[in-house]
Amino acid sequence: LSREAYEGAFITGEVDLVSFTTGLSLTEAESLQGQMGDRIDVYRKLHSAISETHMHTQKPPFNDVRVRQAVHLVINRQIAANPLGPGSGVLMGPVPQNFVPQAFTEEELLQMPGWREQKDQDIADAIALMNAAGVGVGADETITINTPIQCPCHATGIKADVEQLGLNLELEPATSADYFAERAQGNFIMNIGLEVGGIDPDTYIYHRFHTGAPFNRTAFSDPEVDSLLEKQRATLDPEARADAIRDASLAIIEHSPQAFTAQLVFWPVSRSYVHGHAEPVPAGLTFNFARLWKEA
Repeated sequence: LSREAYEGAFITGEVDLVSFTTGLSLTEAESLQGQMGDRIDVYRKLHSAISETHMHTQKPPFNDVRVRQAVHLVINRQIAANPLGPGSGVLMGPVPQNFVPQAFTEEELLQMPGWREQKDQDIADAIALMNAAGVGVGADETITINTPIQCPCHATGIKADVEQLGLNLELEPATSADYFAERAQGNFIMNIGLEVGGIDPDTYIYHRFHTGAPFNRTAFSDPEVDSLLEKQRATLDPEARADAIRDASLAIIEHSPQAFTAQLVFWPVSRSYVHGHAEPVPAGLTFNFARLWKEA
């Protein structure tokens, strides 16, 4: 069935839920709610997929940590947090919201440089970092960076944000296949797209930022960060591990090999007689239908 036919089958009662693997957009879900009222229920699902903005740490200008920190600071997360339209994302740090308390909550992030709503100080600090690095706006120059993008999503907003730093992102739309292939080979200076995560915070931090890890896209390497990432892996007590993950996350933010923006949000819809939806969905997994049941 096409997406339209499947939605039509839901409206006529031929099927009991509509998720299209992940869920609808908020706009689509609200449209169905307007048509069907209390005959349906709408759920908010934090997904394991995240927005990614990689900076290759071995290639200029991002081989200078000050430039990466400046990018981290200047991005307007209130815009970047909804990459696919209204209600499509939630702020995240290195670890997505599914894993609170191992992850920073949205409230905590909003108090932190880079994520806070008031951007004046962040922008001033970012420009000061560029001045110290002596590149971009710090050298009265514009650096053009060819930037593969998997989707327009949050790319256009980030392009506008980093122009304040003297960075001109030439956005290059790519198919997902080409984007992933070039990303895996490290054939980029900056890239912007989406990526699916896993069922433990380790997937998001160790696998992406430990020296030589399989998904370390940015060639990032730092002994202190490696040690913190290894510590969280070796810690069994849940509270102690949460602290270790947060310590590692702060160290990763300090080095900013990636500008962390948003975790995706989808909106599954079901008939009101269908029960057993997991809230929240464990680890943001796509399929979670094992406990569903419906009234006779």
